[in-house]
Amino acid sequence: HQESRPVDRMKPQDILAETVRHLALMTQPFMPDASSRLLDQLGVDAGQRGFDQMGDAGALVAGHPLPKPEGVFPRHQVDDGTAA
Repeated sequence: HQESRPVDRMKPQDILAETVRHLALMTQPFMPDASSRLLDQLGVDAGQRGFDQMGDAGALVAGHPLPKPEGVFPRHQVDDGTAA
């Protein structure tokens, strides 16, 4: 009998949210505003945004309510005013 790892018990949306959280934490030095908006949308407290929160230390709690999603990056506008 093989013991299952925590990630083996996670739903796909939980794995995706954790992946986005890790990417946002790692990109803070390069894209601070966008990373902050991503972490805001995941409900990550300001005090839990350091590299020390990578992995299980700052893991999201399944079922935690999230705010209404908003765009993180501005939509690219083509010269005629339409969105690309």
